[in-house]
Amino acid sequence: MRPLVTIDQLWTLATTWYSTRLEENSRRPQPDEMRGIFAGLGLEGDFWDPRSDSFG
Repeated sequence: MRPLVTIDQLWTLATTWYSTRLEENSRRPQPDEMRGIFAGLGLEGDFWDPRSDSFG
């Protein structure tokens, strides 16, 4: 089954992911931070694991 994301999850993901985008020292979340963001939104499984080699 493919991963599904609700509009609310997508909005929260985007605002969390890019929350520091306008700061001078802005950076992309690191893998551990990514996992925390995804888990906090209920997005789980290999697709959402940045260190996984499988999707699905």
